[in-house]
Amino acid sequence: MGPLRREVPSHLDWTPRLSSLSSLCSHISTGTLARPGDLIFYRQLDQNSPYDVPGTTQYHSPFHSMIFCGEDGVVYHTGPIHRGKGEMRRLLLSDLLHHPDARWHPLPENANFLGVYRWNILREGD
Repeated sequence: MGPLRREVPSHLDWTPRLSSLSSLCSHISTGTLARPGDLIFYRQLDQNSPYDVPGTTQYHSPFHSMIFCGEDGVVYHTGPIHRGKGEMRRLLLSDLLHHPDARWHPLPENANFLGVYRWNILREGD
């Protein structure tokens, strides 16, 4: 796993466009030093992720997030599946680190991995 890095890498230049994220969360690391409840973000520009849930406006988002749950791994929502609402899933961190598609590895050398973020309300002891 990568060391705690406080600087924000250049591939995080999307942050100003997500001002609500920066008002709620703070970038902690591009390594995987995370606490339960921290958020893990990815940007998959080559993945077409339609939000085509019936009754909503269809749009595409390259951003994906997971919630770190400590020893229990991560939980995430799949996004829509076959025009349905999708589902919540749990994945062990060891499985995520060895995922066959390296775009999902939460490691600093993965340009799709945007880092670990912590809710500002949980940062009081940092």
